[in-house]
Amino acid sequence: MPVEQRVENAWPFSPSGASRALPDLTLFPKSHRLLKSADFTAVLKGAELNKASGPLRLRARKNRMPFARLGLVVTKKGNRTAVRRNRIKRMIRARFQDRQVELAGFDIVVQVFGALEDEQINKGLNKLLDAVAEKSDQLGER
Repeated sequence: MPVEQRVENAWPFSPSGASRALPDLTLFPKSHRLLKSADFTAVLKGAELNKASGPLRLRARKNRMPFARLGLVVTKKGNRTAVRRNRIKRMIRARFQDRQVELAGFDIVVQVFGALEDEQINKGLNKLLDAVAEKSDQLGER
């Protein structure tokens, strides 16, 4: 196979040592995350929207920013391995990124308190994010 037709591998660096461009990590910048304990506490205690779907719980609070921010809490209960907890967080972040525009103006904390299958995460999170989007529409109409 000629060099021009060779498919690039998924690694950020080629095997020959020549570097390629790194993947774009700006899709979920730090400004779109809840990082400080005070931010989490503000959302958890002053939530305007509390919804649950099985072991998934979502709490949301209006913020004064033109974008949504996300905080994650995934307990070890039911999700013993770090690999599983990290997968759950990646799935939640991906769903959040897909719907970021319609969630603008909210600080959101998603809590996972038990074992979940991937399909449960997708269905439950869609249901919870629909509720936030609905709340956003209601506040926008006023």
